[in-house]
This record gives sequence, structure tokens and C-alpha cells, in this order.
Amino acid sequence: MTPLFSRSDSIEAIRTNAVTGARQLLVGGLCDPQWDSNRANELATQEVGIEVAEFTDATHFMHAPGDALRSVEIQLEVSRAVDTFLAQVTR
Repeated sequence: MTPLFSRSDSIEAIRTNAVTGARQLLVGGLCDPQWDSNRANELATQEVGIEVAEFTDATHFMHAPGDALRSVEIQLEVSRAVDTFLAQVTR
């Protein structure tokens, strides 16, 4: 969740895992300065087995500052994305 795209070793780890056949779900919020939507989607396009789940109003902590109800909704959406991903992996 919320990989640090500002670190080259983080991106390299994602690519290395993809090469070894590991399925990955990259989860991030567009209000997170560490999240790079373009990079995440580029990796998903270039590498087999990488999927992306993005949340428009989520920070690095997967919450919406000042909005407790939306923060809970984000957590539910993240849980659903993970559940869907895991269901695909176990097929």
C-alpha cells in the first residue's frame, strides 16, 4: 500500500517482483505526495500482474483529513479492492 515512488529502490522492488511473477496491487491516494499516479499506471501497463487502485481524496494514510465518515468509506473501498485482487490471485 502506498509505495514510495520517490525512492528508486521501491520502484525497482515492484519491477523485480513483477519479473518473478508476483501479482501486485498498488494502492494509493491522489492526496498523497508520495503517490505518483502516472508512475503507478505506467508500471501496470508495462508489467504483467500489476494492478492499481487509486482513491481521489485519500492521503498516504488512506484517510480524508477532517472527514471521519469519508475516511471510513475509503477504508471500506480499499478493503474491497484488496478483496477483489485476492479473489483474482487465488483463481
